[in-house]
Amino acid sequence: QQQQQQQQQQKQQPQQQRAKLDVGFADFEANLSKAVAATIKEGAEGPAWTEKLREKLAKNVTDSLHEALQEALKPLKLSIGKTWVALPADDQKAAYVSQLRTGFASTLDRSMGSIKSHVGIGLRRASTLPAAHADASNVAASEDALVGKAEQVLLGGITVDHCYDDRDLKAKVAAPGKNTSAAPALPGKFCIPSVIASLAKRLNDTQGLVGMTMRFEAHALDLAQRSAKSPRRP
Repeated sequence: QQQQQQQQQQKQQPQQQRAKLDVGFADFEANLSKAVAATIKEGAEGPAWTEKLREKLAKNVTDSLHEALQEALKPLKLSIGKTWVALPADDQKAAYVSQLRTGFASTLDRSMGSIKSHVGIGLRRASTLPAAHADASNVAASEDALVGKAEQVLLGGITVDHCYDDRDLKAKVAAPGKNTSAAPALPGKFCIPSVIASLAKRLNDTQGLVGMTMRFEAHALDLAQRSAKSPRRP
């Protein structure tokens, strides 16, 4: 019986470790998907949008958000995992996760609001899209095209950077009648990062600071313990 209990504890151990490494990403994505889907189902109005198409649009958008978040946060998750494994003591691991959750919370909340705002603005444009063709032979393709166009509108700025070339920038900064010959050279391309790209960068900055601090403290504690254990010279 004791052997069975030990085997059961060994099976449960990986699950306990995974639970310890929860820094809030899963809850964030679940809440985000739920909020975005509800916003789309309630806000996609106009003659083009039936309940069926709203459901399909909500699913496509949340699926795309999931894929974008997984791709953007993958390097960060790997870095978090490496730091977590490098910390020798369970209390150090717990403190690391706690500090990450605290540091990430405000960034995740702001990004949640920003994404919902982008979706809300996009829905205004999506509501003006023309309805699918009534021709039975083309209705499925027409509905797919409508949903695809609306998805691009809603995700614009959320998953894709907005970039401008040199000519666009010069046209915006050049004032009428002003001599621009002495103006500084502008970059060939200027991009505004997407919401998800900005989110990943801010989270990575936070993780870098917390991880560096935790590694330093763990190293200092290890040196202190070694010093205490080593015999003193006469």
